[in-house]
Amino acid sequence: MNGQSLTPDHALSRAWSAPLAQSQRMLASARSSPSVFYWVYVLLIIANIASPKAGIEVYGYPLTFGYMLLVVIAPIGLIGLARRPTLSSAAIGNFIAYLAVGFIGVYKTILYGTAASSVLLNIALFIALPAIMLIALCAHLEYLTEKQIGTVLRWSMRFVIVWGLMNFVIFLLTKHIIEIRYITINAGEVSSVFNKNNRRGTLMKLISTYNNGNIFGACMITLAPVYIYFEKSRAWVVAFLISVVLSLSRSTWFGLIMVSVFMALSGQLRLSRISFWIAALAALALAIVMMATLGWSGDSLLDTNLGGRTEQWTNLTLSPFGENTFRIAEILYAGLLRSFGVIGFLIALVALLYPIGYALGRASQLSTLRRAAAAGCAGYLLVSFFDAAFIYPPTIVIYLFVSTLVYRRGFRLPSGDPLRGAPAR
Repeated sequence: MNGQSLTPDHALSRAWSAPLAQSQRMLASARSSPSVFYWVYVLLIIANIASPKAGIEVYGYPLTFGYMLLVVIAPIGLIGLARRPTLSSAAIGNFIAYLAVGFIGVYKTILYGTAASSVLLNIALFIALPAIMLIALCAHLEYLTEKQIGTVLRWSMRFVIVWGLMNFVIFLLTKHIIEIRYITINAGEVSSVFNKNNRRGTLMKLISTYNNGNIFGACMITLAPVYIYFEKSRAWVVAFLISVVLSLSRSTWFGLIMVSVFMALSGQLRLSRISFWIAALAALALAIVMMATLGWSGDSLLDTNLGGRTEQWTNLTLSPFGENTFRIAEILYAGLLRSFGVIGFLIALVALLYPIGYALGRASQLSTLRRAAAAGCAGYLLVSFFDAAFIYPPTIVIYLFVSTLVYRRGFRLPSGDPLRGAPAR
């Protein structure tokens, strides 16, 4: 070839470089011309994270646009999965555990004749939503780049932060907040935030578009590591920390501390960085100021009565399959024992801990994003000892979404093959 011989090494290099170049071109194409699922993903994130309470009221029950959109999108996701069967075995295993808990609830419904509303709630929490998130939608995240996943999530979180801080200040000055029907609140719940234990003396918890400080706090703790992974602006990270502290929720403050520990253990946070300690000290200083403003003492912060919630443990009677009612209040684990008994509780623990156990078993092989998602799941499960907000939208959907990020093995080309040179981990 023009007087030059082609050595075996050169031949091997050419054999690999051509597919790699083609993969890189397809990756660039995916970034420049997003797939249909990307726009579906955008809508789902906006509806369930940016504005999770937007919706309508049906027969006295709030129905969010985010949950309705999930139901509409699920069949499309299943059809796409049939065309490209790349579902993670871990996601399937996780779903089976949720399904087992749901079947126990269905069995008890038949046995005890539970109220229809409890039946539907059980099916939604442990069967329908896990099926949609872990089966219908999980695999499709592998056809989105990290940039595509992170961009809409980052801007949705920024909106949540700004809206929350704005309304916190407005209430402080005027004792009113701004609500936009069908966008930031459910159409049937105008001004209901004042009836949801959000007041703290002269202040009101920062609730943003979540309309409840405890729901906001639980969801933010779950999302914190993933958001911080994608957020490149330190100013926005600081604003996020401020908004979490201003939730005025002691369980959320505890969750923020613990999720920071998990992020440090996973290698996402570097304790040697001065910026970490500046942010931590600023959050601590703000928490102290808020405690002084509210008149909280050290005893208030370490309330062993958990704000009157310890009765959820003391009034609990253990049995194999639980009581004849379905009731999960603030403390998730007491509610699971009451609703599903010891057997159902253990299965539920498997379902909830599944993404964390999966991540621990493969910690050295996982990308930073997947480890961050596992840290978010662990943070939520610790907060659930105090205030899980488990049954309220969008808590379980956000937990399941973060779980799917643990199972996302990497970016795949439209053909279904992993991107060569960027291993699916």
